[in-house]
Amino acid sequence: GTFNFPGGGLTLSTTATTSGYGLPEWKFVVGTTNYLSIGFGVTVAGSNNAPEALTISRIGDITATVSFTNSSDARLKTNIRPVDASKVQALFDRAEAVTYERVDLPGDDVRLGFLAQDFVDPEFPNLVGTRPSDGTLTLDYARITCLLFQQVKTLQLRIEALEAKVP
Repeated sequence: GTFNFPGGGLTLSTTATTSGYGLPEWKFVVGTTNYLSIGFGVTVAGSNNAPEALTISRIGDITATVSFTNSSDARLKTNIRPVDASKVQALFDRAEAVTYERVDLPGDDVRLGFLAQDFVDPEFPNLVGTRPSDGTLTLDYARITCLLFQQVKTLQLRIEALEAKVP
């Protein structure tokens, strides 16, 4: 169906698909505060009977009441190789966790994160992307998690080796 938002200028069109629970599969609700909410069981015409599953704010913060998962089944993968621990170490040796304020969001809170430039590396080309519209670098924090996991495993092996040397 189609819904025209109050105030005009914005129309929402949806299909009649439903989830296994009889709720709309996806309903998009655009509020007056520049938020886009995506949820299950959200009634476009009026009351929101269910919490939004995903909210994207005008400044790019995403809040979710759902889990984000990636398909990771071994059956979907080929050419599987372990990550070289020394290359992971080199990446983490040059990267730093930082606090910062966004220059494009004056008055916004102090944030915690990384600088994408620190993660540009030919060994891990999928960590950093470039936004086509303005060349701004983006950082895939989920992929960094895989490298952090590998780094922790490497450190654990070093700890165990050191403990084995202690009488």
